[in-house]
Amino acid sequence: MARIIVLDDNDDILKPLLKRLKNSGYAAQTFSDPDEGWRAIQESPPDLIILDRKMPKMSGDVIYKKLGENSQLADIPVIFLTGKDLQSEKNKGLRLGVDDYITKPFDMGELLLRIENILKKQKIYKEKVWSDKLTGCINRDGFDTLFSKLFNGAKRYNDIFSIVMIDINEFKRINDLLGHHVGDNVLVQVVDILKKHLRESDFICRYGGDEFVIFLPSTAQENAEQVIKRILAEVENIPIRKGPAGERLKIGISIGVVSYHTGISSPNELFQLADKRMYENKFQSKLSQQSKKKVLVVEDEADIRKALLFRLKQAGFETFAAEDGQIALRIARALRPDLILLDLRLPKISGEEVCKTIREDDDPGLSTIPIIMLTAKTSEAEQMIGRIIGANYYATKPFNMDEIIKNVMRYASL
Repeated sequence: MARIIVLDDNDDILKPLLKRLKNSGYAAQTFSDPDEGWRAIQESPPDLIILDRKMPKMSGDVIYKKLGENSQLADIPVIFLTGKDLQSEKNKGLRLGVDDYITKPFDMGELLLRIENILKKQKIYKEKVWSDKLTGCINRDGFDTLFSKLFNGAKRYNDIFSIVMIDINEFKRINDLLGHHVGDNVLVQVVDILKKHLRESDFICRYGGDEFVIFLPSTAQENAEQVIKRILAEVENIPIRKGPAGERLKIGISIGVVSYHTGISSPNELFQLADKRMYENKFQSKLSQQSKKKVLVVEDEADIRKALLFRLKQAGFETFAAEDGQIALRIARALRPDLILLDLRLPKISGEEVCKTIREDDDPGLSTIPIIMLTAKTSEAEQMIGRIIGANYYATKPFNMDEIIKNVMRYASL
C-alpha cells in the first residue's frame, strides 16, 4: 500500500482528498500546517507528496528544495497544487523538477490517475536502479532506503516488522573448488527458494556477496521463524555437488531473525542484532560439523591412492584425493586439510614444488599444514630434499600401512 502525504492550508481541499485517497487504497495523511507536514515527511518518508505551492510559514517551493537537499528524500515524487491557472506558473513549477502539476479547482478523478501513473513509473524506476543483476533482488542502495522507510513507519505507527539475515555456508569453498559460475548458480537457486516461500509484500535484498536480508512487514518474530524453517528445509535439499577430490558439497544457510519493538532506537541497532544472531547460528553450525580430521591424499597411481583412502577412512578420517600437483594445490587452498599425504613424483606440478609452494604461502593456515612425503626412492638425497622443502615426515614405497596411519594420526593432531 503506497503512502501519500498531502500538504495544503485549505481544509476544504484536504478533507475530501483524504477520503478519496483512502477509498482508492492509499495510506494517506494530510497536513494544513507545513511545519507539521515537513516533520512527518522526515520521520517517515512517503511514496508520494502532494504539495501546495502557496502556504504560510513555509511555501511548497521551499519544502521541495529541502527534499532535494536530503539524499533520503530527494527521489520522492512530488505533485504541485496551485490556485493559478497560468502557463508561466506551471512552467516555473516544472522547471523546479516536480513530477506533475495540477491547478485548483481540480478533478479528483484526474488527480487519482496522475498519482497512479507517477507511482507506476516510480516502481519501474526503483526496480531498475535497485535491482541486483544476478539475482533480481533489491541491491544495497535499495536496502538502505527500504530499511529506513520500514523502520520509521513502524516507529511512527507502532507497527511491527521482522528482519532476517541470511548467509550461505561455505560459499567461498564452493567458488574455490567448483568455480564462480557454480557459486552464481547457487545464489540464484537460494533466491528462487526464498521467493517461493515469501509474500508479495516481503522484500529480499542482496546485502553482500553471499549475504541476504529479508524484510517481512507486519510480521512478528515467531511467524518469521516459521517461514524460515520451511526455507531452511528446502535449501538443504538443493542437489549436492562434488568437487575435484570427490568431496560432497551440501548447501546450507545461517540465519538471524529479529523483530522491531519500541525498545530498538535505530535501524543500525536492529541490523546488528540480526547480524549477531546470524553469526551465532553459523558458529553453532560449525561446531556441530567439527568431528573428523581432513586428510588430502595426492597420488597419481590409482591402486596406491585407493588403498590409502580406504585405510584412512577406516581410521576415522575424512578423505580427499588429487591425481596431480595442480589439483592438489587448488584443493589445499580451498579445504585447509589437517594433513597432506604427498607423492614426490607427480604430473603437471611435482610434489616437491607443491610442498615448496605451500610452505612459502603467506597464509599460515595453509603454510603450516603437516605434510608427509611419499616416494619410491630411499636415498639420502631424496630424504634431504624432503626436509629442505619442508616435509614433516618421509615414507617410502612399498608402504607399511600401519606405520602410515600411525604417523598421520601423529602429525594431524599438531
